[in-house]
Amino acid sequence: MASRSRKVIITCAPTGAIHTPSMSPFLPVTADQIAEAGIAAVHAGAAILHLHARDPADGRPTQDPEAFRPFLERLHAETNAVINLTSGGSPHMTIEDRMRPAMTFKPEVASLNMGSMNFGLFPMLERFREFKYDWEREHLEKSRNLIFKNTFQDIETILHRGTENGTRFEFECYDISHLYNLAHFLDRKLATPPLFVLRFWHSWRHRPARRGSDAYAANSRPLIRRRLSMVDPWCWEKPITSCHDWRCHGVPCSDGTRGFPLDRSR
Repeated sequence: MASRSRKVIITCAPTGAIHTPSMSPFLPVTADQIAEAGIAAVHAGAAILHLHARDPADGRPTQDPEAFRPFLERLHAETNAVINLTSGGSPHMTIEDRMRPAMTFKPEVASLNMGSMNFGLFPMLERFREFKYDWEREHLEKSRNLIFKNTFQDIETILHRGTENGTRFEFECYDISHLYNLAHFLDRKLATPPLFVLRFWHSWRHRPARRGSDAYAANSRPLIRRRLSMVDPWCWEKPITSCHDWRCHGVPCSDGTRGFPLDRSR
């Protein structure tokens, strides 16, 4: 029996902001390392590069635009990847710091977390006892009392500023309430369809929270079909009502429509 073909888009985040240098010698830190990891990911099939930057001196996450510039120049020159710059940065940063790269480089896409949440990285202290840099242990320990802050005002700020720059958004929804937050901004026309939405969860345990994730997926699908016109990479079974095919993400829409065009001239 021939398998049903479907189009899939692969996103790669070469470095992120969660892991610290002592956790892996393969974590890209310098601009050249991040660029080379991104280029290798594209050659392996990635279509989107979700990019963070690191201080090359100690691997600390940074939103300094000058830390982004060298690897962005190489990625633009050597790949045709869709560039997605984080607006999350690190939970320890202010909203102004987190927005600096997207405001400077006006990327095709910027990530946007759809709510505030606990961001507990401290269980990693049980897995990694020795750290190369002092900031790593402090960074993980402080997450016991850390809220990743993205209030309605913060989200409004990111949406207004990004939209003015022509940037679209990857809406990151960590739980069902974040989908309702997105529906709120859709109702207010601050978010405009088609929507590129990632639904996922964070668990810092060794095993994924399978039962909880199944409940999340099952309970969120009615909301998606009722309220949101979006592309949803977790719903593979059939096209979502009013879904737009955002550059091959998920299952192509029955009406053949496509999502927003990407400006590759920048």
